[in-house]
Amino acid sequence: MRMAEGGGGQPVNGLTFSGDIVLYLLGLAATWGAVMWRIQELEKKVDKHNNLVERMYKIEERAKRNEARIKELEALHPRVDE
Repeated sequence: MRMAEGGGGQPVNGLTFSGDIVLYLLGLAATWGAVMWRIQELEKKVDKHNNLVERMYKIEERAKRNEARIKELEALHPRVDE
């Protein structure tokens, strides 16, 4: 078995394998970071969407109440068309 230069006691193939592992782990960490960033961005969009849905629900409920009030008032005071 061929040994690495410098008398470190590590085989050349072992050094290559160790380097491959380090590069793989660095790539994995970079990918993980990118995925987590993207997930956070999507969570922000979902929060905005959910906020809009809640606001629209409240507006729709208010519109229904207003329609009911208008019908009650029209029943008491019929419209006079011009």
